[in-house]
Amino acid sequence: ALYDLVGDVVARSTWLDGRLTVLLPAPGALVDADPERLTLALLSLLRGAAVYERAGGRVEFRVFRERDAWRFEVAGEPTRQESVFAPLHREARAAFAPAREVAEAEGGSAGIEHWPGEAATFWLRLPKQL
Repeated sequence: ALYDLVGDVVARSTWLDGRLTVLLPAPGALVDADPERLTLALLSLLRGAAVYERAGGRVEFRVFRERDAWRFEVAGEPTRQESVFAPLHREARAAFAPAREVAEAEGGSAGIEHWPGEAATFWLRLPKQL
């Protein structure tokens, strides 16, 4: 179940030290994906945002149910007005790489959305199984 999976991710994200806010759909939601691989992918999203976010800032973890997919997003407060793709943020991109690998293996996609001066959003989208 989605709530169990997210609970495991939150429990493993100790480096965020109480700075994590989680927004989920209604209880009872199910995600058809390898739970351990998806947990590692979501931790990867959290690490990417934590590298990029402002020290001590909040990190938000959101899960959306789309018509044909699940979308997982992580956003943190920006550290500076530089692009997440600047050389200083190579570490954020490296932390994000496992999420992209898992998403593609599950038939989904992953990416980073960023606008200068705003928080970067690291996202992963998995198709719903019919």
